[in-house]
Amino acid sequence: MDGSRETMWLGLADVAEKPDASILLVDESSYPDALALFKTMAVLSWQGLPQYLSMGPLTGRRVVLWPSYPSVWSQAQLKQIAEAAYGHATSLEWVQAHADADPRRTPAAFAGKPHEAAAWAKSRLIPYTPTPRAEPPSDKEREDEYYVDNPRPLDLFRKPVLPALKPEHLPASLGRFVFDQSEIVGSDPGILAISALVACAGVAHDGIKLQPRMNDRNWRESPRLWGAVVGDPSVRKTPAILRAINHIKVMDMNEGERSAAAIAQYRLEAKIHAKKEAAYTKAAAKDSSGTAPTPPEKPPMRRILVEDSTIEALGVVLCDNPRGVLVLRDELAGWFGAMDAYRSGGGSGKDRADWLEIYNGGPKRVDRITREPLFVRNWSACVLGGIQPSAIQRIANDLTEDGLLQRFMVVVATSPEGGGVDRESDLDALNGYRDMLDQLYRIAPPAEPIRLTPEGSATRQQFADDMRALTETDYLPIRMRHALGKWEGLFCRLAITYHVVESAYARAYPAPEIPTETVQRVDRFMRDYLFGHAMAFYADILSTNAAMEHVRWIAGWIASRRLTATSLRDIHGAYNRWRTLKDHEQMAVMRLLEDGAWLFPDTSNPGKRVVNWTVNFRVHEEFGDYGASEEARRAKVREQLAKVWIGRAETP
Repeated sequence: MDGSRETMWLGLADVAEKPDASILLVDESSYPDALALFKTMAVLSWQGLPQYLSMGPLTGRRVVLWPSYPSVWSQAQLKQIAEAAYGHATSLEWVQAHADADPRRTPAAFAGKPHEAAAWAKSRLIPYTPTPRAEPPSDKEREDEYYVDNPRPLDLFRKPVLPALKPEHLPASLGRFVFDQSEIVGSDPGILAISALVACAGVAHDGIKLQPRMNDRNWRESPRLWGAVVGDPSVRKTPAILRAINHIKVMDMNEGERSAAAIAQYRLEAKIHAKKEAAYTKAAAKDSSGTAPTPPEKPPMRRILVEDSTIEALGVVLCDNPRGVLVLRDELAGWFGAMDAYRSGGGSGKDRADWLEIYNGGPKRVDRITREPLFVRNWSACVLGGIQPSAIQRIANDLTEDGLLQRFMVVVATSPEGGGVDRESDLDALNGYRDMLDQLYRIAPPAEPIRLTPEGSATRQQFADDMRALTETDYLPIRMRHALGKWEGLFCRLAITYHVVESAYARAYPAPEIPTETVQRVDRFMRDYLFGHAMAFYADILSTNAAMEHVRWIAGWIASRRLTATSLRDIHGAYNRWRTLKDHEQMAVMRLLEDGAWLFPDTSNPGKRVVNWTVNFRVHEEFGDYGASEEARRAKVREQLAKVWIGRAETP
């Protein structure tokens, strides 16, 4: 069909009634809102393909073009009109807005506020001039002009490139164990690495301190770390975490048995003391002389590992364990969700405040209504656990910006190829790790804090300066910048952890200075590994909402089936989860596909809900290879499902 018959200007009457007015040119979706806002300007829009429009209405006029940000389609269409209008209009100006600068980027955002809309648009006006040509356009440029009606679609399948863990990122004594056990389990080595580091910090005495600066004695850091493994169940989080924790469970049981025996002996001595005290009291009543018996001292209940504990129960544990403990949560979603769970009304935030203090350590008095107050000499614990991306997305939206989440070192785990290797463990590496934990538990805190060498101090200072600079850039997500603000302290905590781990492995008492090589290893680990995972976590996982999951499924379906058009009815028949969404949720998903230049809506019925879309043919040019591989993957999954389940399965 001839496109010229489908193309027409909207608002020609307004242009005719205001012959001296400037023209505001917007796309059809913004036309009603712009018309209601701007009474002194002539508002103009169009229907159909802009290459068939006559430039007569724009001739001799000042023209302001306002795209509907961040719609790629709207910007491309208005740019095409601006190119054609150059030389006809007296001036062309463009309302420029950046996607992250201001959420109000369309006339609809200023409903009922014409003065505010005019001021906002005026502050963003820039002159529009076409790119000068020094030579005739190339074939590629002509092709790009042809493609202006079909802008380049966004890559909706892009996943963050996660840095790989390397042996040089870890203490030499840990690397061999981590990579050996990860290969056997069939898991990402990063899971075991972060688990082992937090486990070692949990075993080490909290009284071992690093003084990062030469003269500042008030700033000291302990080997106290929090680690979170983010990944779907398929990445085998739990088996990998347990490889790092299993020996600590044995150590904890042994401490428990020794404490139980000591407490049993104490109870016997307490009974004997009670009889002696009764005899002494009876004798004292008769004015007999004698010495009052000394009561036995109750021994502490030693713990190394705590699982599934409330903050109140943890306070009791920490009273007997001033060196600190390791808190293990198989699912951190439960750890976050349990905060304030037992309080009337809930949500007071006191549990979060208590956990924030635990990260910092130090003495704390815990007042209790029904029991005697507790005095905890060191309110300190390391925390380790796993969480699924969907769970942390839900939880993060409810968390206050108190920095609780940002205290975790985060590893975004992936699924390596294969399902593990059925072989014996490297016994030297395994026994070396276990022996190191035993030795680490025996290390008593030195009288003076451990320090850095001058070279190590320079490395630490450069790292701190670089992180401080990153916290001031708008490029990074705000939550990540908050996390990086805590990395100066995390650097020191990792440095002292690496140092005591290497000392325990060598069966030596920690030297008063951390070797420069150890500090440089920490620097590489944080820059080359942790930073990339933090970026993936804060910029991709936490920024991905539920709608994007549906967008990616539909995009994959379109690419794999090489569709040229689709409809709500088609999607409803192919995608089971689509049926659980409300109408406005479905339309929000489709608008994201439109803004990503994947779909063009059928607006042949103005005022009615859009139910049909044309697929941008460039989708298949850009993602043809992905579509083929996606179809092969889905076919393989269907084949696998057919082996275990007879029935109709949703296309993956």
